[in-house]
Amino acid sequence: MSDEQGGAKVEIFGVVYPLKGSPDPGHLRRLGELVDERMRRAADLAPSADRSRLAILAALNLADELIRSRSERERDRVECAERVAQLTEKLADAV
Repeated sequence: MSDEQGGAKVEIFGVVYPLKGSPDPGHLRRLGELVDERMRRAADLAPSADRSRLAILAALNLADELIRSRSERERDRVECAERVAQLTEKLADAV
């Protein structure tokens, strides 16, 4: 759902929310789809949970994914920096 003012309307767990904050409505829709998907997964795992609890479970799941991704990115950055240092040393020795 598009919003005429550059935002988007997204449906999350049966409720439509008008969102703004990105010049790309497609990006906002993808965010909404991701949150909706996580809430539905949480509902599958905890069918008797109320909407607030499902939202918290979905948020925790997304936060866990974010933290893991950041840790992985940091490990990759450190490995890359170490490799650059090794190659720089080899180049210095060769010159």
